Amino acid sequence: MVLQRPIRRAEFSNTQLKLIRRSVARQCTPAEFDEFMAVAALCGLDPLRRQIAPLIVAADDSKRRRLIPWTTIDGLRVIAARNGDYRPMEGAPLIEYDRARVDEAVNPLGIVRAEVRAWKAHDGAWHAVVGEAWWDEFAPVRCSRAAPSLNVEIASSTETHLDSAWRKMGRVMISKCAEAQALRRGWPDLLSGLYGEEELSATRLAEHTASELLLTARDEQHRKRMAMRTLWFTAEPGAPFEPVRACDVEAFVTAIYLRSERGASIRQFDADNRSSLATYWEWMPQEAFRLKMLSEALQGALNGEHGAGSDARRAPVVNNCAQDSGHDAQELGGGGDYE
Repeated sequence: MVLQRPIRRAEFSNTQLKLIRRSVARQCTPAEFDEFMAVAALCGLDPLRRQIAPLIVAADDSKRRRLIPWTTIDGLRVIAARNGDYRPMEGAPLIEYDRARVDEAVNPLGIVRAEVRAWKAHDGAWHAVVGEAWWDEFAPVRCSRAAPSLNVEIASSTETHLDSAWRKMGRVMISKCAEAQALRRGWPDLLSGLYGEEELSATRLAEHTASELLLTARDEQHRKRMAMRTLWFTAEPGAPFEPVRACDVEAFVTAIYLRSERGASIRQFDADNRSSLATYWEWMPQEAFRLKMLSEALQGALNGEHGAGSDARRAPVVNNCAQDSGHDAQELGGGGDYE
């Protein structure tokens, strides 16, 4: 017999709510923000960790405008797993190909569909719940006129292009869509109205106007310029300051935090580099926020306030020069610092 576990509601502090409002949910109206946070709390998912986010459909039409909460496939798995009657598929997803469908512009691998099975326990037995996703229904394809260059006027060409993420990882993306279908079919009471990020790729693309895409391109270039700027850090008291590119700061500081043996060492590092850390918050707020959370978690762990702190010490070291974080440096408008 499988015992169903109660859903753990997520709780957020006022500071976290303000941060979510300015970043993840900045396009939401007050009513939409309340609705989104209610869904996040009920699902037990954290917007700051990008487990759940809002998509505003028909943002310019007050009559058609609506909110669609979306989550990553991991978020859907977490919700199903909490119920105590979920088992993931043990093998690889089934992907069907057709060479006749190969099209370099919109379907480079000739994928037809993907099929994924999730297993649900009922009456002492495991039952397969099948989800399938068809490439033609989920793959996001855009016209060239919808993605203008910064230096070229919007063209009237109707040439189509597949979204870059789907071009690079087509099998992964279509499989995630199929898995989301299976999870929602097997656990409708938990996942009804909650969609996977990949399922909404085409919807999100359709909601982007030419001007929005142009602004996104400008913001991305601005973020990349910020990432290549240099900040100066000293690794330990008395050591000379050394230049660190903004895109390397998270990896550089994380490594120092993780090799610290005392909470006082981390506090000293933050104090010695307060100016650079404050500037980094203005340039790359999401990355700076992760560092602040890691600093506080490790200080608490090393001071014996929160146990051994092994989870904090397993925090990944991120190199933002090589891995695009996808967040504009002015997203939160600054306003943060290490205390």
